[in-house]
Amino acid sequence: MPVETILTVKKKHLSELGPESAVDIFREMVWAEASSSGIPKSSTNIPSDIYDPDGGIDAKITNSPLDSGQGLIKKGLTCYQVKTGGSDPSTAAQVKKILFKEGLNELRPEVKECFEKKGTFVLVHFGWDG
Repeated sequence: MPVETILTVKKKHLSELGPESAVDIFREMVWAEASSSGIPKSSTNIPSDIYDPDGGIDAKITNSPLDSGQGLIKKGLTCYQVKTGGSDPSTAAQVKKILFKEGLNELRPEVKECFEKKGTFVLVHFGWDG
């Protein structure tokens, strides 16, 4: 069993994050991953305004020349949707809510663009450990 220290991150710490904090932490993670992998920071787009309509995508890495060392960034285009709270993204209803326009069987515009450009879509969920 691993030894816990003051730096140990527990599931409850992540599940208690609010949307703003989660995006801030995710941004730092992506920047660190990009930097250690030689991917230019200019290829990252992770806005702070999380309440601005995003078309289903909260962050993007564009034109990455390679997969990152830890796998957080894929070659080419990687698109991220960042979630917090206790929702269960393994249910069909939650997946539909994430990917599709409300009440329609039509992909959200940015999700659709990600798939059309052969990008990788990643759901980052700070409140679920399924």
